[in-house]
Amino acid sequence: MPNKLKEMPRNGRHFGWMLPKDDGSVDVGFQSRPFGDDLWEEYNRIVQVAPDLRPTVVDYLSLKTDYEQLSGVEAAIEGRMHSMPNQFGFGGLHLIRDYSSAQRALSNFLGAASAFRDRALTRLSERHGKASFQYQSLSKVTSECFDQSFAYRLLYNLRNYAQHRDSPISLIPMNAKRDDTGAMKCIVKLELRRDDLLSEKKLQGSVRRELQARAEERYQLMPLVEEYMQCMNRLMRTIIDFEADRIAEMFHYAEAVKKACPIPEDAIPVIWDGELPGPYEEERHPTVHYFSFDELELLLRIRYSLDEPTISQTLS
Repeated sequence: MPNKLKEMPRNGRHFGWMLPKDDGSVDVGFQSRPFGDDLWEEYNRIVQVAPDLRPTVVDYLSLKTDYEQLSGVEAAIEGRMHSMPNQFGFGGLHLIRDYSSAQRALSNFLGAASAFRDRALTRLSERHGKASFQYQSLSKVTSECFDQSFAYRLLYNLRNYAQHRDSPISLIPMNAKRDDTGAMKCIVKLELRRDDLLSEKKLQGSVRRELQARAEERYQLMPLVEEYMQCMNRLMRTIIDFEADRIAEMFHYAEAVKKACPIPEDAIPVIWDGELPGPYEEERHPTVHYFSFDELELLLRIRYSLDEPTISQTLS
Protein backbone atom coordinates (compact mmCIF):
# COMPACT_ATOMS: atom_id res chain seq x y z
CA MET A 1 0.00 0.00 0.00
CA PRO A 2 1.53 3.37 -0.93
CA ASN A 3 3.00 5.47 1.90
CA LYS A 4 0.57 8.29 1.14
CA LEU A 5 -2.01 6.37 3.20
CA LYS A 6 -0.07 6.78 6.42
CA GLU A 7 -1.83 10.05 7.31
CA MET A 8 -5.26 8.66 6.48
CA PRO A 9 -7.80 8.50 9.34
CA ARG A 10 -7.87 4.99 10.68
CA ASN A 11 -11.61 4.35 10.90
CA GLY A 12 -14.92 5.21 9.28
CA ARG A 13 -15.96 5.91 5.73
CA HIS A 14 -14.23 8.39 3.44
CA PHE A 15 -14.75 9.42 -0.15
CA GLY A 16 -11.72 8.66 -2.32
CA TRP A 17 -10.45 7.23 -5.54
CA MET A 18 -8.21 4.56 -7.03
CA LEU A 19 -6.12 4.85 -10.15
CA PRO A 20 -4.74 1.50 -11.42
CA LYS A 21 -1.35 1.92 -13.12
CA ASP A 22 0.15 -0.03 -16.00
CA ASP A 23 2.97 -1.28 -13.76
CA GLY A 24 0.51 -3.07 -11.49
CA SER A 25 0.49 -0.46 -8.74
CA VAL A 26 -2.49 1.62 -7.66
CA ASP A 27 -2.52 5.29 -6.73
CA VAL A 28 -5.15 6.23 -4.17
CA GLY A 29 -6.66 9.37 -2.76
CA PHE A 30 -9.16 10.21 -0.03
CA GLN A 31 -10.90 13.01 1.78
CA SER A 32 -10.04 13.46 5.43
CA ARG A 33 -13.62 14.53 6.14
CA PRO A 34 -15.73 11.46 7.03
CA PHE A 35 -18.42 10.27 4.64
CA GLY A 36 -21.33 10.80 7.03
CA ASP A 37 -24.34 8.59 7.64
CA ASP A 38 -26.63 10.88 5.65
CA LEU A 39 -24.31 10.70 2.64
CA TRP A 40 -23.96 6.94 3.09
CA GLU A 41 -27.74 6.49 3.12
CA GLU A 42 -28.08 8.69 0.02
CA TYR A 43 -25.32 6.75 -1.76
CA ASN A 44 -26.94 3.36 -1.08
CA ARG A 45 -30.36 4.52 -2.15
CA ILE A 46 -29.27 6.13 -5.42
CA VAL A 47 -26.70 3.67 -6.76
CA GLN A 48 -28.88 0.62 -5.98
CA VAL A 49 -30.47 0.93 -9.43
CA ALA A 50 -27.26 -0.43 -10.98
CA PRO A 51 -27.19 -3.76 -9.08
CA ASP A 52 -30.97 -4.03 -9.42
CA LEU A 53 -30.65 -4.00 -13.22
CA ARG A 54 -27.32 -5.81 -13.42
CA PRO A 55 -28.66 -9.39 -13.86
CA THR A 56 -30.95 -8.28 -16.68
CA VAL A 57 -28.13 -6.35 -18.35
CA VAL A 58 -25.93 -9.46 -18.18
CA ASP A 59 -28.68 -11.56 -19.78
CA TYR A 60 -29.27 -8.96 -22.49
CA LEU A 61 -25.59 -8.62 -23.36
CA SER A 62 -25.30 -12.42 -23.54
CA LEU A 63 -28.28 -12.48 -25.88
CA LYS A 64 -26.83 -9.70 -28.01
CA THR A 65 -23.52 -11.55 -28.29
CA ASP A 66 -25.30 -14.74 -29.39
CA TYR A 67 -27.34 -12.71 -31.91
CA GLU A 68 -24.18 -11.19 -33.39
CA GLN A 69 -22.52 -14.60 -33.64
CA LEU A 70 -25.58 -16.07 -35.36
CA SER A 71 -25.74 -13.08 -37.70
CA GLY A 72 -22.21 -13.84 -38.87
CA VAL A 73 -22.70 -17.54 -39.61
CA GLU A 74 -23.76 -17.18 -43.26
CA ALA A 75 -20.85 -14.87 -44.04
CA ALA A 76 -18.43 -17.22 -42.26
CA ILE A 77 -19.59 -20.18 -44.37
CA GLU A 78 -19.28 -18.08 -47.53
CA GLY A 79 -15.79 -17.05 -46.48
CA ARG A 80 -14.68 -20.64 -46.00
CA MET A 81 -16.05 -21.54 -49.43
CA HIS A 82 -14.29 -18.58 -51.05
CA SER A 83 -11.01 -19.55 -49.40
CA MET A 84 -11.01 -22.96 -51.10
CA PRO A 85 -8.93 -23.29 -54.28
CA ASN A 86 -11.92 -24.96 -55.91
CA GLN A 87 -15.41 -24.54 -54.44
CA PHE A 88 -16.49 -27.86 -55.95
CA GLY A 89 -14.27 -29.49 -53.33
CA PHE A 90 -16.75 -28.40 -50.64
CA GLY A 91 -17.89 -31.83 -49.46
CA GLY A 92 -19.47 -33.74 -46.61
CA LEU A 93 -16.93 -32.91 -43.91
CA HIS A 94 -17.14 -29.21 -44.70
CA LEU A 95 -20.92 -29.39 -44.57
CA ILE A 96 -20.91 -31.18 -41.21
CA ARG A 97 -18.65 -28.53 -39.74
CA ASP A 98 -20.82 -25.70 -41.03
CA TYR A 99 -24.03 -27.42 -39.88
CA SER A 100 -22.46 -27.74 -36.46
CA SER A 101 -21.49 -24.06 -36.21
CA ALA A 102 -24.89 -22.91 -37.49
CA GLN A 103 -26.87 -25.20 -35.18
CA ARG A 104 -24.80 -24.19 -32.18
CA ALA A 105 -25.20 -20.48 -32.92
CA LEU A 106 -28.97 -20.77 -33.39
CA SER A 107 -29.49 -22.93 -30.29
CA ASN A 108 -27.44 -20.50 -28.19
CA PHE A 109 -29.47 -17.56 -29.47
CA LEU A 110 -32.84 -19.22 -28.87
CA GLY A 111 -31.81 -20.29 -25.37
CA ALA A 112 -30.47 -16.82 -24.53
CA ALA A 113 -33.68 -15.15 -25.75
CA SER A 114 -35.83 -17.48 -23.67
CA ALA A 115 -33.65 -16.98 -20.58
CA PHE A 116 -33.66 -13.19 -20.99
CA ARG A 117 -37.43 -13.00 -21.28
CA ASP A 118 -38.32 -15.55 -18.57
CA ARG A 119 -35.77 -14.33 -16.02
CA ALA A 120 -36.85 -10.73 -16.51
CA LEU A 121 -40.45 -11.66 -15.71
CA THR A 122 -39.34 -13.71 -12.71
CA ARG A 123 -37.28 -10.83 -11.30
CA LEU A 124 -40.14 -8.38 -11.69
CA SER A 125 -42.51 -10.86 -10.04
CA GLU A 126 -40.16 -11.39 -7.08
CA ARG A 127 -39.36 -7.69 -6.65
CA HIS A 128 -42.74 -6.11 -7.28
CA GLY A 129 -45.31 -8.92 -7.38
CA LYS A 130 -47.34 -10.32 -10.26
CA ALA A 131 -50.04 -7.71 -9.75
CA SER A 132 -47.54 -4.87 -10.11
CA PHE A 133 -47.47 -2.36 -12.94
CA GLN A 134 -43.99 -3.55 -13.94
CA TYR A 135 -44.85 -7.24 -14.20
CA GLN A 136 -48.18 -6.64 -15.90
CA SER A 137 -46.62 -4.18 -18.37
CA LEU A 138 -43.83 -6.52 -19.42
CA SER A 139 -46.28 -9.41 -19.69
CA LYS A 140 -48.41 -7.23 -21.96
CA VAL A 141 -45.42 -6.42 -24.17
CA THR A 142 -44.50 -10.10 -24.53
CA SER A 143 -48.11 -10.89 -25.46
CA GLU A 144 -48.13 -8.10 -28.02
CA CYS A 145 -44.89 -9.40 -29.54
CA PHE A 146 -46.40 -12.86 -29.79
CA ASP A 147 -49.63 -11.57 -31.34
CA GLN A 148 -48.02 -9.14 -33.78
CA SER A 149 -44.93 -11.01 -34.98
CA PHE A 150 -44.89 -14.28 -36.91
CA ALA A 151 -41.13 -14.43 -36.31
CA TYR A 152 -41.67 -14.22 -32.54
CA ARG A 153 -44.30 -16.97 -32.59
CA LEU A 154 -42.20 -19.24 -34.79
CA LEU A 155 -38.88 -18.85 -32.96
CA TYR A 156 -40.61 -19.08 -29.58
CA ASN A 157 -41.76 -22.55 -30.67
CA LEU A 158 -38.52 -23.34 -32.48
CA ARG A 159 -36.67 -23.44 -29.17
CA ASN A 160 -38.90 -26.31 -28.01
CA TYR A 161 -38.36 -28.06 -31.34
CA ALA A 162 -34.58 -27.66 -31.07
CA GLN A 163 -34.55 -28.81 -27.45
CA HIS A 164 -36.85 -31.81 -27.70
CA ARG A 165 -37.15 -32.88 -31.33
CA ASP A 166 -34.30 -32.25 -33.75
CA SER A 167 -31.72 -29.77 -35.01
CA PRO A 168 -33.63 -26.62 -35.98
CA ILE A 169 -31.85 -25.78 -39.25
CA SER A 170 -33.18 -27.92 -42.07
CA LEU A 171 -31.18 -26.58 -45.00
CA ILE A 172 -28.07 -24.59 -45.80
CA PRO A 173 -28.63 -23.77 -49.49
CA MET A 174 -25.39 -22.82 -51.16
CA ASN A 175 -25.44 -21.10 -54.53
CA ALA A 176 -22.30 -20.39 -56.51
CA LYS A 177 -21.80 -18.61 -59.81
CA ARG A 178 -18.99 -16.76 -61.51
CA ASP A 179 -18.94 -12.96 -61.59
CA ASP A 180 -17.75 -10.80 -64.48
CA THR A 181 -14.12 -11.42 -63.55
CA GLY A 182 -14.56 -15.19 -63.60
CA ALA A 183 -14.27 -15.50 -59.82
CA MET A 184 -16.71 -17.82 -58.08
CA LYS A 185 -19.28 -15.97 -55.95
CA CYS A 186 -20.88 -18.05 -53.19
CA ILE A 187 -24.14 -17.15 -51.45
CA VAL A 188 -25.35 -18.98 -48.33
CA LYS A 189 -28.78 -18.59 -46.70
CA LEU A 190 -29.86 -20.62 -43.68
CA GLU A 191 -33.40 -21.99 -43.98
CA LEU A 192 -36.11 -23.65 -41.92
CA ARG A 193 -38.41 -26.20 -43.52
CA ARG A 194 -42.10 -26.07 -42.65
CA ASP A 195 -42.75 -29.82 -42.74
CA ASP A 196 -39.93 -30.45 -40.28
CA LEU A 197 -41.39 -27.93 -37.85
CA LEU A 198 -44.85 -29.47 -38.17
CA SER A 199 -43.45 -32.82 -37.03
CA GLU A 200 -43.01 -31.39 -33.52
CA LYS A 201 -45.91 -32.59 -31.35
CA LYS A 202 -45.34 -29.81 -28.78
CA LEU A 203 -45.83 -27.08 -31.39
CA GLN A 204 -48.53 -24.67 -30.21
CA GLY A 205 -51.83 -25.37 -31.94
CA SER A 206 -52.26 -21.82 -33.22
CA VAL A 207 -48.75 -21.81 -34.69
CA ARG A 208 -49.30 -25.24 -36.26
CA ARG A 209 -52.46 -24.01 -37.97
CA GLU A 210 -50.68 -20.87 -39.11
CA LEU A 211 -47.84 -22.84 -40.68
CA GLN A 212 -50.28 -25.17 -42.38
CA ALA A 213 -52.17 -22.21 -43.82
CA ARG A 214 -49.12 -20.38 -45.16
CA ALA A 215 -47.98 -21.01 -48.71
CA GLU A 216 -44.24 -20.98 -47.97
CA GLU A 217 -42.58 -24.35 -47.50
CA ARG A 218 -39.21 -22.82 -46.57
CA TYR A 219 -38.31 -19.79 -44.48
CA GLN A 220 -35.05 -17.91 -44.57
CA LEU A 221 -33.79 -17.89 -41.00
CA MET A 222 -32.03 -14.55 -40.59
CA PRO A 223 -34.98 -12.23 -41.36
CA LEU A 224 -36.91 -14.12 -38.68
CA VAL A 225 -34.00 -13.83 -36.24
CA GLU A 226 -33.67 -10.09 -36.86
CA GLU A 227 -37.35 -9.49 -36.16
CA TYR A 228 -37.22 -11.69 -33.05
CA MET A 229 -34.24 -9.68 -31.78
CA GLN A 230 -36.19 -6.47 -32.32
CA CYS A 231 -38.83 -7.90 -30.00
CA MET A 232 -36.16 -8.67 -27.40
CA ASN A 233 -34.90 -5.09 -27.75
CA ARG A 234 -38.42 -3.89 -27.07
CA LEU A 235 -38.51 -5.94 -23.86
CA MET A 236 -35.16 -4.51 -22.75
CA ARG A 237 -36.29 -0.98 -23.48
CA THR A 238 -39.42 -1.55 -21.39
CA ILE A 239 -37.41 -2.94 -18.46
CA ILE A 240 -34.95 -0.04 -18.42
CA ASP A 241 -37.72 2.52 -18.71
CA PHE A 242 -39.33 1.14 -15.55
CA GLU A 243 -36.29 2.63 -13.80
CA ALA A 244 -36.02 5.83 -15.87
CA ASP A 245 -36.47 8.14 -12.86
CA ARG A 246 -33.89 6.25 -10.78
CA ILE A 247 -31.41 6.21 -13.65
CA ALA A 248 -31.89 9.94 -14.18
CA GLU A 249 -31.36 10.52 -10.45
CA MET A 250 -28.14 8.51 -10.53
CA PHE A 251 -26.97 10.45 -13.59
CA HIS A 252 -27.42 13.78 -11.77
CA TYR A 253 -25.83 12.28 -8.64
CA ALA A 254 -22.76 11.27 -10.66
CA GLU A 255 -22.48 14.78 -12.09
CA ALA A 256 -22.73 16.27 -8.59
CA VAL A 257 -20.11 13.89 -7.15
CA LYS A 258 -17.65 14.63 -9.97
CA LYS A 259 -18.15 18.35 -9.52
CA ALA A 260 -17.92 18.40 -5.71
CA CYS A 261 -15.08 15.87 -5.44
CA PRO A 262 -12.64 16.24 -8.37
CA ILE A 263 -10.46 13.20 -8.98
CA PRO A 264 -7.67 12.50 -11.47
CA GLU A 265 -8.57 11.55 -15.02
CA ASP A 266 -9.32 7.82 -15.38
CA ALA A 267 -9.48 7.39 -11.60
CA ILE A 268 -12.29 5.31 -10.08
CA PRO A 269 -14.36 7.05 -7.37
CA VAL A 270 -14.83 4.88 -4.28
CA ILE A 271 -15.77 4.97 -0.63
CA TRP A 272 -13.12 3.64 1.74
CA ASP A 273 -14.82 1.86 4.64
CA GLY A 274 -13.40 0.55 7.92
CA GLU A 275 -10.03 0.41 9.60
CA LEU A 276 -7.41 1.34 7.06
CA PRO A 277 -3.91 -0.10 6.77
CA GLY A 278 -0.72 1.81 7.37
CA PRO A 279 2.27 1.52 5.04
CA TYR A 280 3.61 -1.64 6.69
CA GLU A 281 0.33 -3.49 7.34
CA GLU A 282 -0.38 -4.82 3.90
CA GLU A 283 -2.41 -7.72 5.25
CA ARG A 284 -5.09 -5.28 6.44
CA HIS A 285 -7.30 -3.65 3.85
CA PRO A 286 -10.41 -1.48 3.96
CA THR A 287 -13.66 -2.44 2.33
CA VAL A 288 -14.07 -0.55 -0.94
CA HIS A 289 -17.51 0.53 -2.19
CA TYR A 290 -17.83 1.51 -5.83
CA PHE A 291 -20.21 4.11 -7.22
CA SER A 292 -20.98 2.02 -10.34
CA PHE A 293 -20.87 5.07 -12.59
CA ASP A 294 -19.37 2.88 -15.32
CA GLU A 295 -22.46 0.66 -15.12
CA LEU A 296 -24.62 3.76 -15.39
CA GLU A 297 -22.81 4.69 -18.61
CA LEU A 298 -23.38 1.17 -19.94
CA LEU A 299 -27.09 1.37 -19.11
CA LEU A 300 -27.37 4.68 -20.95
CA ARG A 301 -25.49 3.34 -23.99
CA ILE A 302 -27.82 0.34 -24.16
CA ARG A 303 -30.89 2.52 -23.78
CA TYR A 304 -29.74 5.07 -26.37
CA SER A 305 -29.12 2.22 -28.83
CA LEU A 306 -32.84 1.45 -28.70
CA ASP A 307 -35.64 3.63 -30.03
CA GLU A 308 -38.05 5.90 -28.15
CA PRO A 309 -35.44 7.61 -25.94
CA THR A 310 -37.55 8.13 -22.81
CA ILE A 311 -34.51 8.45 -20.55
CA SER A 312 -32.76 11.07 -22.68
CA GLN A 313 -35.94 13.15 -22.48
CA THR A 314 -35.88 12.78 -18.70
CA LEU A 315 -32.21 13.79 -18.47
CA SER A 316 -32.73 16.82 -20.69
